[in-house]
Amino acid sequence: MTRTTNRYDLADLPGDLPIRVVSDRPAFDAAWSSAQRGECILFWGARLPRLGERARSKINAYGEGEIVGFFTEHNALGIYLKPDRMPAWHVKQNPTRPCAMLFGAEFDLL
Repeated sequence: MTRTTNRYDLADLPGDLPIRVVSDRPAFDAAWSSAQRGECILFWGARLPRLGERARSKINAYGEGEIVGFFTEHNALGIYLKPDRMPAWHVKQNPTRPCAMLFGAEFDLL
């Protein structure tokens, strides 16, 4: 049985399940079955990000910004990044959503 943990607009890291930090493919593969059983939440990165910390997106031209929240989707942890300058395409597609949703492999902490 798979227990998914899709939650959005979290003001802090979720505390109901352990978060397993993985930084390479073998570690991810080893932890994936536990996450799919709902035993943990995975985060791909060297360490967990903190609210208010600065990060740089690797995708979609978001650039640098501030971490303003968290989300979990399919038992993986992601961040809400509020870019210093939101790309015009994002503003056009999501005028009421001033943040990018990124998983650990999609950003670097500064």
